Amino acid sequence: MFASGGTGLEVKGGASAELMRTKIVGSGTGTGVVMESEGVLMLTSVDISDVKMGVSASNGKYGVQMMGEGKVVMMGGSIMGFATGVEATAGTLVMMGGTKITFKEGGTGLEVKGGASAELMRTEIKGDGTGYGVKMMGTGKVKMDGVGILQVEKGVYVEKGTVEMMGVGISGFEKGVEVTNGTVEMTSVNISGVKMGVYVGGGTVEMNMGKIEFTSGAGNGYGVGVGVSGGAVTMMGTKIVGTSGGTGVYMGSEGVLEMVKVDISGFEKGVSASNGTLEMKGGKIEFTSGAGNGKGYGWGVGTASVELMRTEIVGDGKGTGYGVIMGGGTVMMDRVWISNVAMGVEAMGTGTLKMMGGTKITFAGGDSGYGVKVGGMASATLTDVMIEGTDGTGKGTGVYVGSGTVVMDGVWIEGVGKGVEVSGKGMLVVKDGTKITFKGGEGSYGVKVGGTASATLMRTEIKGSGKGTGTGVYISGGAVMLSGVNISNVEKGVEVKSGTLKMKGDSRITVAGGTGSYGVKVGGMASAILTDVKIEGTDGTGKGTGVIMESGGKMKIDRVWIEGVGKGVEVSGSGMLEMMGNSTIIFTGGEGSYGVKVGGTASATLMRTEIVGKGTGTGVYISGGAVMLSGLNISKVEKGVEVKSGTLKMKGDSRITFAGGTGSYGVKVGGMASAILTDVKIRGTSGQGTGVYVGSGTVVMDGV
Repeated sequence: MFASGGTGLEVKGGASAELMRTKIVGSGTGTGVVMESEGVLMLTSVDISDVKMGVSASNGKYGVQMMGEGKVVMMGGSIMGFATGVEATAGTLVMMGGTKITFKEGGTGLEVKGGASAELMRTEIKGDGTGYGVKMMGTGKVKMDGVGILQVEKGVYVEKGTVEMMGVGISGFEKGVEVTNGTVEMTSVNISGVKMGVYVGGGTVEMNMGKIEFTSGAGNGYGVGVGVSGGAVTMMGTKIVGTSGGTGVYMGSEGVLEMVKVDISGFEKGVSASNGTLEMKGGKIEFTSGAGNGKGYGWGVGTASVELMRTEIVGDGKGTGYGVIMGGGTVMMDRVWISNVAMGVEAMGTGTLKMMGGTKITFAGGDSGYGVKVGGMASATLTDVMIEGTDGTGKGTGVYVGSGTVVMDGVWIEGVGKGVEVSGKGMLVVKDGTKITFKGGEGSYGVKVGGTASATLMRTEIKGSGKGTGTGVYISGGAVMLSGVNISNVEKGVEVKSGTLKMKGDSRITVAGGTGSYGVKVGGMASAILTDVKIEGTDGTGKGTGVIMESGGKMKIDRVWIEGVGKGVEVSGSGMLEMMGNSTIIFTGGEGSYGVKVGGTASATLMRTEIVGKGTGTGVYISGGAVMLSGLNISKVEKGVEVKSGTLKMKGDSRITFAGGTGSYGVKVGGMASAILTDVKIRGTSGQGTGVYVGSGTVVMDGV
């Protein structure tokens, strides 16, 4: 025992000392051991107590104070009850063999400064709920192996130098590890009971394996497994586990974070990246709906740059939450699997999104759910991506583009009520084997375009549920180009209410749905150009219409094949139709069936077109407007051309071949209609019927 304010053991100069199974007891002040020598101090099973500083101390300030360039080795023993267990400003400290440090009063278990270094093996550092377990503030190195740090406010604090931890356990209240600079390597480090597992403001940190378990907290970043606001961080094989709410990983500002096979679970927010550069490979994020708005997320991105590869993101399956939500920055996803969410990926602001490599999104969220949503000035490129609605109701949207730009290449969408929707000023490009399969039902569609948006679809397949409901492509505004597009199992192929449509490149539409079905319908002031398109009715009833042109729009048809329908082409209102280029219409016949029907004040021009019936029906029926037929071939009909009102001009070696009973005819004109037939051939095949019948109106025939 030594007097108040004194020192139990002081080693100076070049001296060395060795203590074994010794007790150093003070009177509440002073220092247990002071090492100022360049020699070696060996302490084996030494207890220091009742000092300010000591090896095993109580009611003091320091347990061991190292100021020289020598070496202190502690094997076993304990330092208890001090404000600072060990302070090293120079030399080398080695603690092993079950040495215990217990401190209080918001102090520090081990504090390393200057050029000192320390090595701790199988050592325990324990506080009273406040203070630091280890503080590294020097330029040396601290190595910890099998060290336990518990009941501290902050486990390890690193300001500079190098810290290596292996098999270390930290349990406390606020932060497990805080790094503002320096280099830290952690292997199999377990942190629990804290509000923030690891915080990195600068320097370089590497975490291998290990586990972080934290409790949810309130305010100032608490409730975060790993927080990064600077420096470079690498995590490999680490598990980060929360209880409820909170954030698994938070990237607040500049910095670099790489995660390899990292598992994050139990949070409302998996990773929140406001800024910096982040990379995640081969890991998994499981997040909860959480409190607040009830919409957690796997990844939230501000202006950061993020790269995800072979990563799984899983929601809690409650029909809420986002897989990835970004307000800016850049996100690249390669072989990423998102499931059990309401909203897969949302890209807004000025963000750039790239998805590829077999990435898959499965979502459930009713009408408001979606696979990918793009808005603002954001852009998205989806290549080899699968999007699937899984709630079984056939609701939700595969891809929604409110504005911005989306390019889809080899994308598969299924299990949704609405495949792709583009509105506002959005721009969509779909190509190369993309397939959209939607459930059908009232208001369902494969692709919808509105506003002033533009959409280009190439080599794309759009398929309904096979129940004969829904629309393949619905256009309420903007400009749409379809090339090599195959639309099937729908009630309505393409409807254009406003805007423009160009359909070409051997595109094909097959419809099923009875009398209300159609291949293409154009209304309002819309315009459409169809080139090298095939339209086919497949329900077997011979009902439905190939093309409907109404209101004041314009349509041009070139090399179009229409078959399997009861009505080939219908033009009404004040619309304008031009049909040419060896187009063919094959209709099923029957009461009220026809190849082409023109009414209202519409105008129609048909050149080098073939119209074929099934022995019944009318080739061309005119109830109003102006019709010009040139090089037209009508066959296998009961009635060739009937003009009830309006005007007809038929010329250019046109031919009508009809078959039927006494009521059949080649051309019939009535009412106030007028017809001019020039260089036309009319032939009956049954020996009955009438070539030209004029009930009223005016007919001029030349070279007939």
